[in-house]
Amino acid sequence: MFAILPPEMLLTIFAKVDDKTTLCKLLVTSRQFSYLVEPFLYARIDLRGSTLMLSRTQSLLEALETSKWRKASYVKVLSVVSFATDAAVPIGKILARTVNLKSLKLDASSRIINFVGSSSKSPTDRGSPKTT
Repeated sequence: MFAILPPEMLLTIFAKVDDKTTLCKLLVTSRQFSYLVEPFLYARIDLRGSTLMLSRTQSLLEALETSKWRKASYVKVLSVVSFATDAAVPIGKILARTVNLKSLKLDASSRIINFVGSSSKSPTDRGSPKTT
C-alpha cells in the first residue's frame, strides 16, 4: 500500500513519527523509505551518559563521515549531556559539519549552556549562548 503513495504523503506520515526505533525500522524497509526517513532520523541527536558518550559520539561521527557529511545537514537539534572531555574532539568535528543546526544544548557537569540560532546565520555564527 505504501508503495503507491506519493512521496509527499509519505513525508507527511513520517513527520508524525517521533520514535527513533520506528524510524530505524522504516529506514530499512525499502530504498524509497530510507531516502525519505533519513532526514527525520538525524534531525534530533541526543547524546547522553558519560560511560557511553565517547562510543556514541564516535558512532555518530562515523555515520556522518561515511555519508560524505550528507547526514550532517539533517541535524537540526544537538543535545550533549554529561559531556566527557575525551568526546570533545569528535563533537567539534560534528559541530563543524552541522550547517543547519538550529539548537545546541551542552550540559558540562552542573552548568547548562544553550545555543539557539536562526537559519539565516552562518555556521560559524550560530547565535548567542544562553546560560541557565
